[in-house]
Amino acid sequence: MKHDEYLKILIKDLNFITDKNASVEAEHVFRLKVLILHLHTDFLLTEIIEHIKNNSLIRGKNKEFWNMDGREFAEKLRIVYATGNFDENFLETLRKLNNIRNNLSHKLLSDIKSL
Repeated sequence: MKHDEYLKILIKDLNFITDKNASVEAEHVFRLKVLILHLHTDFLLTEIIEHIKNNSLIRGKNKEFWNMDGREFAEKLRIVYATGNFDENFLETLRKLNNIRNNLSHKLLSDIKSL
């Protein structure tokens, strides 16, 4: 990505975040919704894992495995799915959310329509 293109996106995002009167474009709204949804989903996956850890026979075993600090979303999702309490649709939906979030976060010029 060219430096100029990145600066334009950065300025647009900063204006949107800091200026109450900044115009709200559909692209920005979509990006913010995805990022907020991803943050909440990541938090809930961590909470589910904490619940499993604190309410099962595995308490005290492999403490390091159950430490979620620094774990990636995809890894948390695999752990939660492995419990057998969630179906394939749950897994695929959250994988799609993670892929969209990664594209928006790591490829600022991603075409939203292609996501």
